[in-house]
Amino acid sequence: MDAPPNSGPAAETARAFRHAIEQDCAARGWDYKQLIDRLPKYGADHILAIIEGRQRPTRKVAAALDVAFGTDERYYRLWEAFDHARRARAEREQNAQPDRLFSDDRPSTIVAASDPGRQEASQVPTRRQMFGYLGAGALAAGVDHVSAQLGRVAPGLVDALDVSRHAGASSLAPGTLDQLRQAIDGFTTLFPTTPADLLRDEVLGMRRWVGSLMDRKLTLNEHRELIVAAGWLSVLLGLLCFDGGEHPAARVWCDDGRERGLEAGHLELAAWSREPLVLAAFYAGQPAEAVAAAREGLALAPRGSGAEVKMAAHEMRVLADLGDRHGFTQARRRAETSYLKLPPTGHVPGKPWAVSVRGDLPPLMGASMVLLADWATAERLKRQELASGPDHDAPGRSIGYLDHGIALAHIGRLDEATAVGVRALTSRRVVGSVLVQAGRLDRALVEADAEVAEVRAFHEHYLETLRTHQQKARAITAN
Repeated sequence: MDAPPNSGPAAETARAFRHAIEQDCAARGWDYKQLIDRLPKYGADHILAIIEGRQRPTRKVAAALDVAFGTDERYYRLWEAFDHARRARAEREQNAQPDRLFSDDRPSTIVAASDPGRQEASQVPTRRQMFGYLGAGALAAGVDHVSAQLGRVAPGLVDALDVSRHAGASSLAPGTLDQLRQAIDGFTTLFPTTPADLLRDEVLGMRRWVGSLMDRKLTLNEHRELIVAAGWLSVLLGLLCFDGGEHPAARVWCDDGRERGLEAGHLELAAWSREPLVLAAFYAGQPAEAVAAAREGLALAPRGSGAEVKMAAHEMRVLADLGDRHGFTQARRRAETSYLKLPPTGHVPGKPWAVSVRGDLPPLMGASMVLLADWATAERLKRQELASGPDHDAPGRSIGYLDHGIALAHIGRLDEATAVGVRALTSRRVVGSVLVQAGRLDRALVEADAEVAEVRAFHEHYLETLRTHQQKARAITAN
């Protein structure tokens, strides 16, 4: 029997394939016999062997599963990732390359916890423009032209690397990959507190430059590292587009990040690429789409990773929003189990793609209690959460204040609720997701007592902030 490998990206992707089957069966209330009955062309032994890890996934079974579950191309994409990783492993073994070359058991290029929503973004590229430069070697302009453009953004870095590249025999200057990792880490450090319209052009320039490098002569390791770097930059661009309300562009960037993660066998990157899509759907009031994106990320996330914790937490919160208490209980158990496996980290100050491990409860638990209308528990958890982290001026922090305010309003502490609401709206970085939660707090306050002076004042403050935000969005679109 042709079993999948025991370790490496191919093993992880085969595990994700099996985990997706478990998830989709559980979501539909099927046992494995009911699934097998829907796959009449394949014997029960063959399907069970794939589920139990004794047989590798196959293209035909992946296509049949997509039909049975109605999951578009979910299983086919996972099979493609598995097949790519399996072939890469065989090529490495044939060329006597070390097995760890494509391994994901080292720390990610970026590790981190996301704040939903940041700042308005300026214009985003059209779909035609984006496909013009995404992918290895697909950039219409040459590397020298792109380096010149990026030189206006990061002049010292690009000029130094280009001089070294032209002077040496290698197509990449010595230290290029290390400098690139540092640049990406710098972007993620700036991301929580920097207006997106200021950061977007720099990230876009770096993404284009990395794309232009991938058609040059590279070692196998260099090519993979550039693919991973391009993927992280694409996901960051997805977050920046989400902050600006440009959800279609965010999806294109995030899908590119997923493809780069699958291409490189970096499943943690592929999993994190789903987070902006979860956030976009959640704050747009599309919980079914948010659940689907969270579950896709969960199926991709390596066991014991921060991505697994965050995707499980997102699934938990969305099921709470749907009022699905049974589903919420199961998702909470998954989130808690994965969270407790992470080592303590202290606070990670707002960077994307990180999870702070400081207590016994996973992320988004307080937010879930708000959605379940467990006001006393929600107030306690949000108060503890806000007290445990630094008071940085980031949208995630503002959303925390607004969640706390909603709980306070429902237990009758209106003066405190309006105070935390005003604090959130006076942040320097009020974005769409913040305004969604501010609207929910405004409704809770008005329903509690619309005649209270503080409630009327907050209502006017909210409406004025909303008008300002909408005017700014229209100005960006007009330009």
